[in-house]
Parts: sequence; C-alpha cells; structure tokens
Amino acid sequence: MSEKTEAELKPQVPAFIPPKNPLDLGTQPLWQPELVQIGLKALLNEPAIGGIALSIPAGAPKYANAYLENIIAARKTSEKPLVVAMLGDGSPLPPEFIQSARDNKIVLSRSSDRSLRAMGAVLKWGTRPQASPPGPVTAFTDMPDLLQGTVPEWLGKRVLAAAGIPVPLGGLAATVEQAITIAEDVGFPVAMKAQAGALAHKTEAGGVILNLANIDAVKQAWTTLHANIARVQPGLKLDGVLVETMAPRGLELVIGARRDPQWGGVILIGLGGVLVEALHDVRVIPADASLPEIMAEFEKLKTAKLLHGFRNMPPVDVEAAAKVALSLGRLMRARPDITDI
Repeated sequence: MSEKTEAELKPQVPAFIPPKNPLDLGTQPLWQPELVQIGLKALLNEPAIGGIALSIPAGAPKYANAYLENIIAARKTSEKPLVVAMLGDGSPLPPEFIQSARDNKIVLSRSSDRSLRAMGAVLKWGTRPQASPPGPVTAFTDMPDLLQGTVPEWLGKRVLAAAGIPVPLGGLAATVEQAITIAEDVGFPVAMKAQAGALAHKTEAGGVILNLANIDAVKQAWTTLHANIARVQPGLKLDGVLVETMAPRGLELVIGARRDPQWGGVILIGLGGVLVEALHDVRVIPADASLPEIMAEFEKLKTAKLLHGFRNMPPVDVEAAAKVALSLGRLMRARPDITDI
C-alpha cells in the first residue's frame, strides 16, 4: 500500500487499526459497518493492488446485509476483481443476499483459503505476458450442416475433420455389406459403433464392439450390435453403424469444449478414458488460448509425468494434443451455435 493511501486512510479508521495491507478491521465493523466501505474503497483505489479478497464473518442477517451494502457502495468505484468470503458456512446465506452480490459483480465464497487461491490465480492470469490478441476467426469450409440437439458421433467427426482435427479412418455403413467394404478399405482390426443422436451412451447399450479382426467378425458384430440396441432402446432408428480403424494403445486424453453461460467458450483438457472420472485431473482454458498456453496447461496436470513416458508407456505428442485443443477453441469461436464438444 502506498504512503499516499495510508495517509488518506489513517484519519478515517480508529487509531488502533493500522492502515496497512492486509487491512485488519477486527470486530469494529459490528459497530461501524461503514468501515468496510472505507477500507475496501481505499484498497480498490490503490494502484499497486490488482484485486481484493475480503474475509468477514457473516453474523446475523442484519450485520451481513449492512456489510454487503457497504461492499456494494465501495465496489461501484472500481472494476477490479473482488471476492468476498462470508465466513461461517454452517449458516446459509439468504437467496436475496446472494443475488444482490451477483448483480453487483461480487464473487461470494465461504472460505478465506479458497478465496485467496482463486484471487491469486486470477491475478496471475491477468498479469501473464500478453501474446498478440487473437484475430478474427474465418469460417470453416466444407462444414456440414448441424441440427438442433445432440449430434451423432459420425456427424460430429465430420465437423471435427472440417475444423482440421484428425479423426480415425472409417465411414458410416447402412448395411452389413457396406460395413465390410469400409473395414477392408481402412484395414483390420476395426471398431463398430451404433449411431443415433438419441443414443448417448453407446457402450452401456452394447452399441460398441472393438477389435474386429476379419469379415466374419464384422458380420457377427453387425447382428449383435443391432440386437443389443433393439433390446435396450426398442424402436430406435439408427443412422447406421460407424466402422473405424482401431487406434493403437496409449495414454488416453480427453479434449473437449463447451459454451459456459458465465465464462463463454472454454476448452477442457486432461486424462481420458476411465481416468477422467476416477481422477478428475483436468484443466479448463479460455477458447482463445494460444498454442504455448495450452501446452503449458498440459504440464499443470497432476499426472503430467505420464505425458512424457512412464515405465513401458510411450510419451504423448503434447504439441499434437494441444493443436487439437487449439482447433476446438477456434471452432467454438467460429460457430456460436455449438454448445458442447
């Protein structure tokens, strides 16, 4: 805190409260809730301070509301990030209290520790070395038309391919004869997957059969797959069956994107397969992040060591994975009608 701010703050607070950063008001706001506004306004207007994490006991509703009124009044003087930790999470905050904070761009928390860590992350991101701002996103060519609702995998992969993202060799088969032709073209072994927008969990429905090594296996899988779907979802009409070449074994990654109602387009990266549900080791990145920024986020995964080869596992091409995430970000920016990938 600058000497100028200290000098301005000193006559406005009791003599026993030193005007320093961090500013400790003690229990005095119980009798002088206006001190919250005075102190917060001074900190928000201090040029050397980039954001504020304020911790204060919630107390009785009349005290909490008085604090919030003063916080809102101080907040109007600055656009700096502000998070307020209302301590005492055993007592819920009234819905109108929470809504009032949101309406005034105040982030509420119930933990000082989490508030400080979150503010640290925000300030670190805000002060990172600035790359060139992302330019306008040009429209993709050969992009297929999309319908409302969940898109089946075969169509989704055509969208990804149009965005420059590599997808496995394969095709959509309407008959078993077409499935055999596709399998012979891409080479055995192949995977076969039932396709329909209404079939969200293909594996659980028995709609995915892997490692088919020859024509007879494709024929048998075609019969089995359709029987499984008819049993689980009677009357469901399939678009067809996606026949694809099997990928070699390796470390599975998850790369996705979504349009968050508050944050806008974001990218998700992390370990995939069953590990994404078991470990929840993921990173969420803005859709306009650069390739170096995305590669750096891969290294921040808790299990990043696995990316570089572990025991008998080969290393992951992190740059190639980051380029996929980069393309997904570009796709989300170019197509505002897409909500999830």
